[in-house]
Amino acid sequence: MDLDPNEPNSFQAAAIEKIMAVLEKKEAGPKFQLDAGARKTFWTSFQFNGEEHILAIYEDNINMTQGPNLYESYMPEEFKSDEALIEGFTTRLQRYLSGGGWAGPREKGLPDVIKEKLGLLLGKRH
Repeated sequence: MDLDPNEPNSFQAAAIEKIMAVLEKKEAGPKFQLDAGARKTFWTSFQFNGEEHILAIYEDNINMTQGPNLYESYMPEEFKSDEALIEGFTTRLQRYLSGGGWAGPREKGLPDVIKEKLGLLLGKRH
């Protein structure tokens, strides 16, 4: 039971542990801080590629921002359980910090869809 308002709930504790393991591998392992506003949130910030990134772990979700960019989990299978959400987010974070894209290799992002549609309009098949 998560009764102490200053302590992470079970989801947050598990997410902090997994995310810290990823950040420490990249030598960017700052401590999480509590923001006890309307939604109890644990957050941290770190520098990557010269840009500040802010990671927020809510009571039931995780996201990261860099300037106007929002990074989060979005695939249906990532929301099947707390473990799946944490694993999906940390997998994406590891790939991103290793120089890859946030989206996985089997996911189509908006640029891919635009290219595909444009190709169809121009008569090119993929």
